[in-house]
Amino acid sequence: MLSDLVEGDATGYDLIGDVHGHCDELERLLVKLGYRIEGGSYRHESRKAIFVGDLIDRGPRVRDTLKLVKAMHDRGAALVVLGNHEYNAVCYCTADDSGDWLRPHSEKNQKQFQATLDAFVNNPGEWEAYLDWFLDLPLYLDLGAFRVVHACWSQRHIETVSRRTLRDLEFLLRSAEEGSPEYGAVEVLLKGPEVSLPEGSSYRDKDGHLRTKARVKWWLSLRGLSYREASFPEQCSLPDALVAEEGTESQWDVYPASAPPVFVGHYWLPPRDPKPYGNVVCLDYSVAKGGFLAAYRWNAEEGLDDGRFVVESTPDIAT
Repeated sequence: MLSDLVEGDATGYDLIGDVHGHCDELERLLVKLGYRIEGGSYRHESRKAIFVGDLIDRGPRVRDTLKLVKAMHDRGAALVVLGNHEYNAVCYCTADDSGDWLRPHSEKNQKQFQATLDAFVNNPGEWEAYLDWFLDLPLYLDLGAFRVVHACWSQRHIETVSRRTLRDLEFLLRSAEEGSPEYGAVEVLLKGPEVSLPEGSSYRDKDGHLRTKARVKWWLSLRGLSYREASFPEQCSLPDALVAEEGTESQWDVYPASAPPVFVGHYWLPPRDPKPYGNVVCLDYSVAKGGFLAAYRWNAEEGLDDGRFVVESTPDIAT
């Protein structure tokens, strides 16, 4: 799906993690990867960038990030998949037939979106143009040798959203309707599957929100794993009790070890040395929370290699 978007002149691809408005880090990473400004945008002489989503929110240069990435996209130097933050932005700014926002304007949601709102307070027309661009971003890319999705590749959900974009208003409305197949698909593909924790168990995420569900390693069977072992990234405070049977693989398909490598973002991994997880590569190393921006250089090689990661700065390796 969408492989026709890839031009034949690229000899390799540079997959880039969640930027979240950190344009300084993005520019440093692109230069390190060999991209140069040409004709008004960054371009590599033989490679193409692929962004895994979450360009907006949190960071100090949201507007500059969107300008840079969209210019690369429009000039054929980059592909971009939809992240949950771009999806949330569309829903926050879209009302249904009754006039209710698809994403409620709650204090929590507004706080998450505030950096983006602030970036365009004096340029509302420009923001509307970026929102319109989001409507056409694909929910995933299947390029044959590898795949890209923001949070989780689940084949049943891929089939539900096949060739759909948010430009399709009926699909957009259904995706925000809790309980619909479209809602379930978007939740898993863009936000990752979760399992409910045992009664009385919880943890706080990086934003300080109390969570009673944990994101999980969706490329593994969770049967026989504890809640701590199943969580992604691993939450050491979670119980060692085994994941309840009803909480395993009912929301998604375990990603087969024989399937093509898949690149994701989303998970706020701690700033350690990047590594693949089998045939899954997460590129989100928490640039918006003191981490770093990471990329993976894909050259159609056999297998995945730790040495193909590139980071915009030398990380302080966490223990």
